[in-house]
Amino acid sequence: MYKVVQKATGKEFALKVVSLGHVGKEQGNKDMLLREIGLIKLLDHPNIVKVFEVFQTVTVLYIVMELCTGGELFDKLYEQPGEKFSEADAHYLAKKMIGSLAYLHTNGVVHRDLKLENFIFTDTTKDAEVKLIDFGFSRRYRKGAEIMTNSIGTCYYMAPEVIKEHYTNAADLWSVGVVIFMMVTGQVPFGGNENAEIIEGIIDASADPDKMKDRLNRIMVKAKLSPECIKCILGLLTVNIDKRLTAAQCLEQPWIKMDAKDIRGRRQTMGVDNTTAEQEAVASDDLVRKLKKFRDTSKLKRSALMAVSFGLTSTELKQLAKQFSDMDKNSDGIITYAEFTDQMTNLGMDTAEIKQAFTAIDQDQTGIIKYSEFIAAAIDEKEFDEDHEVEAAFRRLDLDESGELDVDDLRKLLPAGLSEDAINRILDQADFHKDGKIDLNEFKMVMQGKIAV
Repeated sequence: MYKVVQKATGKEFALKVVSLGHVGKEQGNKDMLLREIGLIKLLDHPNIVKVFEVFQTVTVLYIVMELCTGGELFDKLYEQPGEKFSEADAHYLAKKMIGSLAYLHTNGVVHRDLKLENFIFTDTTKDAEVKLIDFGFSRRYRKGAEIMTNSIGTCYYMAPEVIKEHYTNAADLWSVGVVIFMMVTGQVPFGGNENAEIIEGIIDASADPDKMKDRLNRIMVKAKLSPECIKCILGLLTVNIDKRLTAAQCLEQPWIKMDAKDIRGRRQTMGVDNTTAEQEAVASDDLVRKLKKFRDTSKLKRSALMAVSFGLTSTELKQLAKQFSDMDKNSDGIITYAEFTDQMTNLGMDTAEIKQAFTAIDQDQTGIIKYSEFIAAAIDEKEFDEDHEVEAAFRRLDLDESGELDVDDLRKLLPAGLSEDAINRILDQADFHKDGKIDLNEFKMVMQGKIAV
């Protein structure tokens, strides 16, 4: 992994370089790599690492990813006093981790390698975001339609049914339960010096689930964890997958929903919010202003703003990510109409304005607001003032790399359900040269508001 800089903007990214010749020697590894890239490009969640661009030559694949400089959760854990997080800090992280997992499962993806090392931090600040990475073992999964049989993953975190090679996406919940247990106790639930010993320990423990839970419970009571925390972790480390918490159920657990200030052992080392009440009010007023302006923005410009927002880094999105999180009450990575209405009513929007704003933000008309859709609506105009930002957005919209946007491009980019007549009108209004296409200069005029489409 390399750190690279985009010359035009000075922004830093991570670059993963893969030799296709080397990977090609083992078809399984090549398939795994392509699967990882394909899955990540489709994911849209504030706590899942973002892939920006993929470039391929005959021999090398270059993957430009979000640069995260805060290190692994594994290292962060062993930097803590007593090599464990306070319950409040663990709660702050667990809520985000479970939220990213709920998002994956809702979208039919199973991760299959959840572990401390696969959660990393965007930077070294106290309010850094935690991101889920490494989708090499991930795959599409249809609930109730299949049983997975490949025993893959990392031994410490493997669910008993994975070892037995007969499992579902519920295995991810066991793994994240192990992660949280280690975070709050500083211990592994099933130890051993070698893989075979660890696996044997998991199988032996799972053979007597009640005895296993009693042992884990004693460890957590000794660590002085709250009953709510213990109940949540034991709900994840449940041998019977029919009784194991799902990701959605876990988000409804009292411990996950609890306010951090009510959790025992609060140290405020993670997620400290130093925003004053006055700053919060200004940010809220600014958000309302941006969402109202976005509502009146042309459909083409909305799509362009989606492309601009996709190129922003986590550092640039910190404030907007917090506003998204505040609106996403159950932390599942999407904003429902009810959640949007609740938040915007509190900020002074009336019912009609809320409906209009929600409809505009929900660009693909799915009835929910995705992370990138929210960012596009709430983005600061200065982010697309510069020519290089507009040009980068144009390149992302130019799906066939022809240097122009045509009807086919617009059909793929604009919200589903638009008639051919509507798409043609959008093209015609932005097509200053009347040649049936939108070139870069015409696109810039749209972005600058000189053409209302």
